[in-house]
Amino acid sequence: MATTSARKARGAFYTDIRVARFLVQWAVRHASDTVLDPCFGGAVFLSASLDALSRMEGDVSGTVTGVELDPETFGEVQELLKAGPILPRLVQGDFFEIAPSLAGSFSAVVGNPPFVRYQLFSGRVRSNALSLATRLGVRVSKLCSSWAPFLVAATACLREDGRLGMVVPAEIAHAGYARPVLDFVARSFRNTTLLTFRERLFPALSQDTMLLLADGKRSSDAAGSGYGRLEWLDLDGPADLSAARFTGFPDVGGERVEPEALVSGTLRFAEQFLPTQTRGLYHELANNLGVTRLGTVASVGIGYVTGANSFFHLSRRLVERYRVPERFTRRAATRTASLKGLLYTDGDWQRGWERGEPSRLLYLTDGLADVPGGLLEYLSVGVADGVPSGFKCRTRHPWYRVPHVSVPDAILTYMSGQGPRFVANFAGVVVPNTLHMIRFHAWAPPAMAVAASFQTSLTQLSAEIEGHRMGGGLLKLEPTEAEQVVFCSEGPADGAHFHAIDGLMRERRLHEARTLADETILVSGLGLSRRECVLLFRGATELRERRRKGRAPIGAEGRSGEDRADT
Repeated sequence: MATTSARKARGAFYTDIRVARFLVQWAVRHASDTVLDPCFGGAVFLSASLDALSRMEGDVSGTVTGVELDPETFGEVQELLKAGPILPRLVQGDFFEIAPSLAGSFSAVVGNPPFVRYQLFSGRVRSNALSLATRLGVRVSKLCSSWAPFLVAATACLREDGRLGMVVPAEIAHAGYARPVLDFVARSFRNTTLLTFRERLFPALSQDTMLLLADGKRSSDAAGSGYGRLEWLDLDGPADLSAARFTGFPDVGGERVEPEALVSGTLRFAEQFLPTQTRGLYHELANNLGVTRLGTVASVGIGYVTGANSFFHLSRRLVERYRVPERFTRRAATRTASLKGLLYTDGDWQRGWERGEPSRLLYLTDGLADVPGGLLEYLSVGVADGVPSGFKCRTRHPWYRVPHVSVPDAILTYMSGQGPRFVANFAGVVVPNTLHMIRFHAWAPPAMAVAASFQTSLTQLSAEIEGHRMGGGLLKLEPTEAEQVVFCSEGPADGAHFHAIDGLMRERRLHEARTLADETILVSGLGLSRRECVLLFRGATELRERRRKGRAPIGAEGRSGEDRADT
């Protein structure tokens, strides 16, 4: 089979055979079923489909079809399946070109669509994908990953009453670009179930996945009349994927979810993992007059993009070696680890600089006429190392001028393990795109007050709800997600409390800092009871542990092969 790097380039990874067999078991129900795997990869779905139909003792010749884009993989699978008693129909080519000829042809579509990020999802394949999705009535964003139009095209291949059993990224339930796809699926089927897992289906990959079970393809007229039923079920892991586990299989049951709320974004899917009481309290507080979303008082954006941080971020050693004048640099906070408290001060920056951190940005705004010889020498080193040929550098002129450099009012961590850190920028530093820039509107509360509020259980829970999990259990907050995070707009009762919280955080006494923030902001300021603070804290902890360890702790109020994966 193809190398790991080649598979990754086209979004292909190995799928647990238990997952494939379960999806086939769920979707293939009759000897007369016709089955499609639109991206067959290692052929585990094809083999499982052939086995299922053979056990039903029907005529399975010509009933299973597989499509594969990669010629090498196609040839290998073709040779492999020749040894079997039954050969499925195999088609090599771009599924987005082939799909129109397959429209309405199958009673079941199973598989795992390739997951290729929009940066690599380009060329003719991307053009075909977006064009086909539009013709099918779904306008997906140009920033979408490949799985989104793939799911739309796969649905179109089903006949009325058909079934779709697919591995999908968790993005289908939380990403803005995925909402039109979720809307399309929820309208296209009578019943749709999302299966999530406490153990990650693909532990080595950087994206979460879930299983989509869409049953009863509706006619176009019925799909236009409204949503079908949407349900959600949380399982421990692949070991739970056994038909015998579910009473009434292929009906797997689950909790009802309102598709309108999920598609509109008024409900975030992460809330499903919270106890009902915690969920209700969170919604009540989100609508409280003393609570606001960050986006109502500030804008969130990414920092500057250098294209070569190791070259443009200067340490004290480099500045002294090449005699770089201060006027050609800007003080910068370049590392999340340097954001220790609620504010970033001149002292914080100076200590990092003296430790040898790359804390100055090379900042050349004009030509090189007045640039001293030492700095010219440093630029020549960059040329020799190929810095100007990097993507970002070669697309700007001159290559050494870093654009969009400005001083934010506050800094927000982009990805974090424990939880997001919001820091008031008292040092006037600039930040790269590994951190978020916060610019407050005129009517915003003081930056220090917002920074303190971000340490409360309410805002830490809100960040877990609005953000999403990345590889290694990190929480990632995109700018639009960060703007939806709620916080108490009152802030600490006085400056002494603020400095006490700041000091505890600098000493890594985070639990004590959170307790003090809850007491001074949520209890004294917002009027919450300590029991309600505990509910919020437990909710944030449950979601944090779920993303960090892959398995949520169940407390008193908690909830007791080979082929390709789409991440």
